[in-house]
Amino acid sequence: MTAKAFLGRAYRLDLKINTKLEQLESLRSLAFKVTSTIRLDKTSGNWPRRSTMEESVVKIMMAEQTINMDIDQYIVTKAETAATIGLVAGEEQRLLLELRYLCFNTWEQIAVKMGYSCSYVYKLHSSALDAIDLILQAERESA
Repeated sequence: MTAKAFLGRAYRLDLKINTKLEQLESLRSLAFKVTSTIRLDKTSGNWPRRSTMEESVVKIMMAEQTINMDIDQYIVTKAETAATIGLVAGEEQRLLLELRYLCFNTWEQIAVKMGYSCSYVYKLHSSALDAIDLILQAERESA
């Protein structure tokens, strides 16, 4: 895995979680539009059928479970990313990587915060990625 792919995992998970949260909110709003008629209609067996509201609540609970699993994975991924960034020797490189891959700042925001031009930030980023590549390579070789 390249340094950029490794560092970008947290951002992708963040997007995935936010997308699922939007879907969950939509599902919740639809569930409240459903009429809550509790029926005890018997089907072919002895089990009563679920009402539409019950089915909606079950779907919401299942969606919440998958989001919670994604959040757990996100926390682990962010911790791994932070630990790897912490191994970078250069303080400026570490700060840039933290701003970009842990705080998800844009290049322009990073340049302003660090007081550098965008072109210098790009060069610093390139050298920081080289440092991460070396760290990841050393971890692969030791495993």
